[in-house]
Amino acid sequence: MFANFAVTLVCTLLPCTQVVEGPTSAQIEVDLTKAPHTSIYYLPINGVIYPKVYNVSPNYVAIHSSDHQGGVIQGGESRGSGEYLPPPLLADSPHVESSQQADEYPVVGILDGFLKGFTMKTINNRNISAFKSIPFAQPPVGALRFEPPVKNSPWTGIRDAMADSPTCIQADYLLQYNIHGQEDCLYLNVYTPKLPSTKRRQDAPLPVMVWIHGGGWFFSSSSLYGPAYLLDEDVVLVSMNYRHFNVENGSHRIVPTSASPCFLSTGDMTSPGNNGLKDQTLALKWVRENIANFGGDPNKITIFGESAGAGSVHFHMFSPMSRGLFHGAISQSGCATCFWSITEKAAENAQKYSALLNCTGNSKEILSCLKQKDAKDLVFMQLAFLEWTMYPVVIFGPVLEPAHAGSFLSELPETIYKRGGVAPVPWITGLNADEGGINIAVLFIGNGSVDQLNTEWDKYGSIFLDFKNTEANNSARLSNQVRNHYLGNSNISLANRDELIKMFGDRYVITCGIRGMQLHARYSPQPVYAYRLAYRGKYSIVQLLGQSPQDYGVSHLDDLIYLFNNTVYYPNLALEDEEYEVSKIMTRMWSNFARTGRPYLTSTHNQNNNELRNTLTWTPVPRNATPTSPINFMDIKLQPEMVNDPFNERVKFWRSLGLVDE
Repeated sequence: MFANFAVTLVCTLLPCTQVVEGPTSAQIEVDLTKAPHTSIYYLPINGVIYPKVYNVSPNYVAIHSSDHQGGVIQGGESRGSGEYLPPPLLADSPHVESSQQADEYPVVGILDGFLKGFTMKTINNRNISAFKSIPFAQPPVGALRFEPPVKNSPWTGIRDAMADSPTCIQADYLLQYNIHGQEDCLYLNVYTPKLPSTKRRQDAPLPVMVWIHGGGWFFSSSSLYGPAYLLDEDVVLVSMNYRHFNVENGSHRIVPTSASPCFLSTGDMTSPGNNGLKDQTLALKWVRENIANFGGDPNKITIFGESAGAGSVHFHMFSPMSRGLFHGAISQSGCATCFWSITEKAAENAQKYSALLNCTGNSKEILSCLKQKDAKDLVFMQLAFLEWTMYPVVIFGPVLEPAHAGSFLSELPETIYKRGGVAPVPWITGLNADEGGINIAVLFIGNGSVDQLNTEWDKYGSIFLDFKNTEANNSARLSNQVRNHYLGNSNISLANRDELIKMFGDRYVITCGIRGMQLHARYSPQPVYAYRLAYRGKYSIVQLLGQSPQDYGVSHLDDLIYLFNNTVYYPNLALEDEEYEVSKIMTRMWSNFARTGRPYLTSTHNQNNNELRNTLTWTPVPRNATPTSPINFMDIKLQPEMVNDPFNERVKFWRSLGLVDE
């Protein structure tokens, strides 16, 4: 059905000459000998925003792929600076000869070529255009395994963008460590409610929200996060895959968690590391260069993520590599200042990991050996690092690289904060009321796990609480101090499950998350907005384990219920669900933040036939915040409100322990 829309590239004279044939225009030859390292494409004029117009025929526009000075193509006159308003579409243009087909299967031209997407609907039946499995990097296989990402190459013709991309190879913690996926996985998805069109004056471009999924830097995928809720707001949504896993084989410290085979660092210039975070950065560059073609505003990009994705978002705020690629940030249940963002045993773990795979020697020899291994073996071998059940949660992760031109991060986040080096962007960050819910649910259904903690707390308690960065003789003392604070002399049981949930959540997310809020408020020129998700609905991640949502509170991961439709981990919401009201609150606050930099909530209702507008103001964390300052939170529930710090006394306890990682 798109025969007339196909693009034919023919080199008729020399390899450096491209000829593009359009359905109604004559052939046009372009000599590329004067610019052998760049590409010129002739793209159908369909209202898409192109980098710069160089030549125009009735149906096609020549653009220079290496020129990133944006210009809007809107219809028939020059606007200077490379912008051009082309003539109206001809009657026999492929975009008007079958408008129904074009609406159902939209085609967009980007710098690398054409993409054919499809139309889907939001929960409120709004039509949106979806483009999936768009490559932003060359497949990181063979010689590119464990290397920084390399930009993908252009393609000819129209690339199908209707199917989910493969997940990055991983051992899925939520699916019993099932190993699946593949190394060729660096793709992204774009969902938009409005593609540019020449049939009308151009609408203002929409704010862009770029999602970075969580999963401990070792599992999950962009395809798990659907747009059906967020795209009822006027935003463009992008989600990406990135490689997981990191091994450190040198003296440098490592930063956050891991477990798939593509985040390796030798701690030196052989493989300095952070390739998963560099994947994300390359995807952000792709967004900046191409998102206008999907109706998005490259000057209003907000990155947001959950758990390890929240930590990734925070890391981008410190990285010089990511500077200028986004304008706002949202971290949900995690940040780069959490204790699990530093692994002291990096070199030891790397040596052990490599030896298990029979890879020994210096950094170059180890890297060469690991590049020859089967990817599934690389993933499977990380399970050897589990000391007890699923712990430690953190094994490998992003690293502090040696300072070099291509480093993602070479200083600790707190150091960067104190020297004023954090990106000057506003930040939303927050917590779920009962962060430890999912982990405690796993504990109670585990075979003998509770009994082991009760009878051998000195042995397993420090693993459970991840006191790896403390001296061995202190870890048992500290773990007993923590247990006594939360549980007293009682054994772990369902009777004190709520206190156990607090213990785990306070250690892993809440205390370190609040520390990040306080640092940002004190050292950043831009505000930080704190929230607590307090709504306890009928859905929860613990249902995946056969548990009742009412038993484990508002768990880690439960915020995702309200932002994304997801057929794997959560049921989809229905319009009549009370939970959908919470979804509307969150998506409205998040999208308002993406549009204005302020996460306010405006509602409209009628009173005596008079329309009233109420705006709920979200107060940022005070700039004079100290490590013991109470923080006011936006409590997200059916009736959101600002509340006094519900965690302050618990945080003070953890501060009193004097942990080096808090």
